[in-house]
Amino acid sequence: MLTRFLKLGGLAVIVIAQSTLSYAADRVQIDNFEYENFPIVRPNHDSEAYTYRLWGHDSDNNAGDQRPGRAVVEQGQAFQGNSSMASIVDSALNTFIQYYPYDEDSFQYRYLREQIELYAGTNDWKFDTYNRLRFWVKVDENQTVPPDQQTNFHFGTYYRSTTGKRKSAEDGGNHGYHYYNLEPTGEWHQVIVDFHPSHIRGRRGSQEHGVLEYPTGENGFNYFDLMTRFYVTFTTSLTSYPGQHNFDGFELYHDANPENITQVYSLSGVYVPASKEIIVAWKRDKDEDDLAHEVRYSYSSIHAAGWDSAKTLENSTVAPKGQAGYNGMKFKTTTDKFQEFNNPASVFIGIKPVNSSQFREIEIPIGSIIRPRTINSLSIE
Repeated sequence: MLTRFLKLGGLAVIVIAQSTLSYAADRVQIDNFEYENFPIVRPNHDSEAYTYRLWGHDSDNNAGDQRPGRAVVEQGQAFQGNSSMASIVDSALNTFIQYYPYDEDSFQYRYLREQIELYAGTNDWKFDTYNRLRFWVKVDENQTVPPDQQTNFHFGTYYRSTTGKRKSAEDGGNHGYHYYNLEPTGEWHQVIVDFHPSHIRGRRGSQEHGVLEYPTGENGFNYFDLMTRFYVTFTTSLTSYPGQHNFDGFELYHDANPENITQVYSLSGVYVPASKEIIVAWKRDKDEDDLAHEVRYSYSSIHAAGWDSAKTLENSTVAPKGQAGYNGMKFKTTTDKFQEFNNPASVFIGIKPVNSSQFREIEIPIGSIIRPRTINSLSIE
């Protein structure tokens, strides 16, 4: 069980949430929406504006085109706990929800870490520690899905140098984009954000940016240390409206494994019990148009046991389908193809470029085993 103490204005609540993954020890929860309404960050602002609350649906795009919809806390729909954030959309511009850590008193943007500490009531953030950001998405059943090499979902980041002007969310930094390809499965997709952006604003779409662990060149302050606001958005339309996407379990954590985020990034995965299907998607290096990736599976961590211990599947080599910026990769299989499959708690999927000794791993929850965890200040133990 995860226990978190949240301070929402003058109201203090204790949040209890269930989890089915074997998490890292160093972990910080951003939000799990176990409350009735999003916290207010700009009490003197227009209450109808998306910048009024910590989470808000942006009602138009940069061109001024209207994007009707809203973000709400929905009870009874959750990956963990009892509620999640619902994005209700009424137009082809689709979901665009901002996380808005604004300081109304000083008219400046807080760092993500500062906003987390504010609501947790602590000051024990571990700098240069958290190297993954994870959340869960249930995709509307009418969401369109492009070819595997393309994208339909963005996680947008803003990062600022430690000396940047705080009235800006990105002074001394920039705006990054992390691309994904998510399908309407009716289940919760796990989305993992790492230090490797798909795109940086102002650069060519075909440009490979590599791993930006220290994006401002300041040692000791990594990508997530410097993050301020962020957003989630679906970039392709629904086949009918209104529609609804749900989000839950936003968190940061430290993955101590020697993961290959240079060649395998923007990782996501889901298990669909009705069809016994596992879907894993990721982005490859944009400069490796002809390099295949091998996929293996295990019922325990492949990092712990080694790549050679993992099991292979028929047709488990994935070849690129696009070039340069069209660098999406996707692997699908069903559990009836697995050896000795007996509804384990999780399946671990490993992805290794054929020219590398390093790989990425994603744990896909399968069963209903609850692994207890307690929270001590900002860290899960």
